[in-house]
Amino acid sequence: MGASAWRYYVPYQEDINQALQDLRASVFKSGQYYKPQPTAPPAPPPATIEDLLEANAESGSHSILDVPMVSPQPDLGAVAPLTPDELRQYFGTERPTRETLERNFPAVYDITSQRGAWAGTYLVVYADDQPAEIFFFGQSGD
Repeated sequence: MGASAWRYYVPYQEDINQALQDLRASVFKSGQYYKPQPTAPPAPPPATIEDLLEANAESGSHSILDVPMVSPQPDLGAVAPLTPDELRQYFGTERPTRETLERNFPAVYDITSQRGAWAGTYLVVYADDQPAEIFFFGQSGD
C-alpha cells in the first residue's frame, strides 16, 4: 500500500505533547485511520490505540496515531518542530499563518519527504501575530 501523508490543525495550546495526545485520542475515537484487515470470524474493533497498532502491526494506522511522542529533533515515531531557520527557508517567516502555509503547501511535501515515513512535524500557526493553531503533518503506514 505504501505510506500515507496526514495533516491536522488543532487549537493552540502551550503543551505540544498534550495537544498531540488529544489529537491522537480524537482521531482514534472518530475512526479516521487505516482499519485492520477483516478476519473470520470478525474481530471486535480495537478498544485502544495500542490495540489498533498491534492489530495493524507493520501496516500502521496511516495517521497521527503512528507517532506517539514529541521530540526536539526529527525521529522515528515522533513529531518534531522546524527550526527557526527552516521556518524562514520554507515559509519566509518564523510565524507562519494558515494562509502562508496554504500558499506554500509544496514546502509541506518537501519537509515530509525529507523527514521520511513514520515521523512527523509540527509548527505553531499564527493569527494576528498570536499563536492560534498547531499544524501536525507527516507520513506513516506501509
